[in-house]
Amino acid sequence: MSNNRQSLRARIKQLPPLPPATSRLLEMLEDDEQSDDMKQVEKQILTDPVLTGRILQIANSSFYGLRQQVVSIGQACSILGIHTLKNLVYTMALMQRLNQPHQDSVIDYAKVWRHSLLTASLAGALTEHSRLNSLAMFTTGLFHNIGLLIMDLLQPKLLQQQINHARTHHCTLETTTAETGAPSHLAVAATTLEVWNIPESIITPFRQSTDKGDDGPRCSTSLNWVRFCALIAHGMGESYLENVPLALPENVSEGYLDKDMSALLPDLHRGYAMYGEFRSNLL
Repeated sequence: MSNNRQSLRARIKQLPPLPPATSRLLEMLEDDEQSDDMKQVEKQILTDPVLTGRILQIANSSFYGLRQQVVSIGQACSILGIHTLKNLVYTMALMQRLNQPHQDSVIDYAKVWRHSLLTASLAGALTEHSRLNSLAMFTTGLFHNIGLLIMDLLQPKLLQQQINHARTHHCTLETTTAETGAPSHLAVAATTLEVWNIPESIITPFRQSTDKGDDGPRCSTSLNWVRFCALIAHGMGESYLENVPLALPENVSEGYLDKDMSALLPDLHRGYAMYGEFRSNLL
């Protein structure tokens, strides 16, 4: 491990960890046997009053269109399903830790979170047309900007330098870090997720982004898909860095989609509706 990565890991460890109750709940949800025992999952959720309230809010939202009010966490979990429940827990866990800008912040946290949530919602909704897992795509979309937030907390001057370079040279942040040798926000994301003991399946796409092939850094299939959805989110008006190009996905239309682009519209609407509920109840 390089000295830079060791130093970064040490500084990340100094940040507040995920709450023990949240870590335990995520562990249960990621374990197939434990997640099947919804009674135990519900008991664990009830140890966190804020999370309990948010889950009930989502279950009672217009997105689900229920005639009767949902009053128990058991009902709410049944309505949301395990995938949406996981998405909600991951979203709240991150936002509790990374939603407070400081006086030297160089990025707009609210814009970053809106973009990440919309990208995640679209990535999860559009997987019907791909060969990818909906839950995995939501979490990859949710986490794809976490490195920017960590860098803003720990190295705001370096992040500002990267942003300035990208704007001056009209290139992506990924190109900037490759040219300057600075740590990329994707590498920072991978290290952060490792320190926080996030499941390996979620970390892998970000770690793979730091592996170099003959033509430069490789991009995992899932991260490529998220880049595609990030561009759509940008086109829908949720951008977070002015005058900094987003990384383009490679061969998305050929390698991932089973249908033409017009077939995506219903799921785009569904993804945007889910984003709307998450935004109104979480942001």
